[in-house]
Amino acid sequence: MTLIAPRSAARSAPPPPGRDPFLDVLRVFGMALVVLQHWSMPVLSFTEGRITTGNALATGWAWAITWISQVMPLVFFAGGAANAISWRGAVRRGETIPVWLAAR
Repeated sequence: MTLIAPRSAARSAPPPPGRDPFLDVLRVFGMALVVLQHWSMPVLSFTEGRITTGNALATGWAWAITWISQVMPLVFFAGGAANAISWRGAVRRGETIPVWLAAR
């Protein structure tokens, strides 16, 4: 009994036709940046029996980080581009709008 997969099964499958790997990378980068920012912002302290919260980005010039690391435009760009690619493919196949929307 072997636990190692054959070489042919170990290779990853190519992306489906029409799928843009660059957009996938943008989505992953955007999600990772959101998680990183949310993990780095809260500051918890325990003083005199109370837990207080603060924001690390509200101290000094740290707020400037939020200006250069905006991810929502990136997320909207990647989503819009992916939908445009999908829509063009649906038009080429002759699909109607309701069929395309149901598939999305």
